[in-house]
Amino acid sequence: MPRPQRPHRVWIVEDVICDVMSYCAPRDICNLGMTCHCLFQIYLDVVFGELDSLGPLYGVLPDPSLSPAAPTGLRSLISRSHASKKAHNPKTHSVGRITMYTARVRSLTIGQGGEDDAHRINNLRSILGPLPLQTCFPQLQSLRIIADDPRTVANSIPLALPMLRSFALIINFEDRKLDLSVKDSYESSGLPVYFRHLRSLSRLDSLTITCANTSRRPVSEVEAHGLLYLTRQFPRLSTLDISNLILTDTLVHNLSKLPMLERLFVCLPNGKESVLTPGPLAFSNLHHLTINCDATELSWFMHGLQAPHLASLQLHAGCRALCPQTAPKFSELVGAKFRNLRVFGLHVWSEDGSDTCWTFASFHGMLRCRAMECFGVMLPSLVIATDEDVQLIVKAWPRLRDLQLGHSQVTSDFERPSPGSTSLFIQGPGCVAFTNAKLPLTVAGVMLARPSNDETILNFHRRNCSCYPSFIPSNPVIHLHLP
Repeated sequence: MPRPQRPHRVWIVEDVICDVMSYCAPRDICNLGMTCHCLFQIYLDVVFGELDSLGPLYGVLPDPSLSPAAPTGLRSLISRSHASKKAHNPKTHSVGRITMYTARVRSLTIGQGGEDDAHRINNLRSILGPLPLQTCFPQLQSLRIIADDPRTVANSIPLALPMLRSFALIINFEDRKLDLSVKDSYESSGLPVYFRHLRSLSRLDSLTITCANTSRRPVSEVEAHGLLYLTRQFPRLSTLDISNLILTDTLVHNLSKLPMLERLFVCLPNGKESVLTPGPLAFSNLHHLTINCDATELSWFMHGLQAPHLASLQLHAGCRALCPQTAPKFSELVGAKFRNLRVFGLHVWSEDGSDTCWTFASFHGMLRCRAMECFGVMLPSLVIATDEDVQLIVKAWPRLRDLQLGHSQVTSDFERPSPGSTSLFIQGPGCVAFTNAKLPLTVAGVMLARPSNDETILNFHRRNCSCYPSFIPSNPVIHLHLP
């Protein structure tokens, strides 16, 4: 039955809480992901004072008797409870109710919304009161902080959380530029402050540091020392994601000593092989690797890399790091060392605006990876893929499910190959596993057909037509040499 709408937002919130708490009471909340999500969403509504996310479910209506500046969300519920129950200590009552709602929260994000850091901290402190974060969230396992000036958040929110296993920090430099009071300098990144807080943890499994909306820059000496200390203190790290921070070769070698590391995102150091520390980089348990390099000698890393269980390789590089002349050598190296590779993504952007011609022949060395399921390249020019290339792909990669060949943009997110607006969907009973090939076309009136002598081989043929089919893109990115 639909819930009757009530005019007061506060009582609707109380209904939500009663529903959630009564639902979790007889059950083990650890096994109820949806319930945990509801509790987490309610807490976010507390922090930001809004109920928009719960509105569609509970028909939230504003209270016409209150001014627009009046508190909303659970803050309104607490304030009204204080007014009706003056015999109770307001602080004790408020803290008790908040901790009851947050005691089982496992994941928390601080910093979403259009407010500045000071406003976010004030909102958080007005809800939690004098209690520290670890008291309100004793079971918190994942913490994600989005901040313009991380030092403000770090000094206000200590990370002494006994159950914390995953920590992510996203520094939004674009918002910092809008605030003239915050200098856009990397000395004010606040990372050393967080490193000191993280030392108080007994265990850390996942660490993510992202400098968003800014260019790559070398890690400072203080930051490098802090990262080195953390990798030695937490040998059980399984995920390490450090974007837009160029690590030193000493740090990269030290990462190879982490026995439990499964996911790694690193920016390789600049320099030639002669000035970089030699020696193998053995990752015994690495499954997913993302490399960001700019004018870097890739052979230093790839020749020394030893990762027998590597299943996914993503590469973000400038045209000076990887070009049509060096790509064949790189693909031969990858195909020879990582035969079990299942996912490969390459994003190359032009640093000087040049439009160099690429061919799929540059990646023939990777046809040795017989287990390939997902292959995608985003290049700064047209990609010449011949009919023979398509036949080789189908024969060499029988498990292929996703193929993307396209034009790269500097802002493209190539974490996972995904279809674009200019792509052709190919599906046929002759190649059941080849179900999601993205091949943007340049030739008007091209259709997909199979030769009569072999139904397992895909082929492209020209057909005559007076109009463009709906699947032919207006901005093509691949040129097919047709017979």
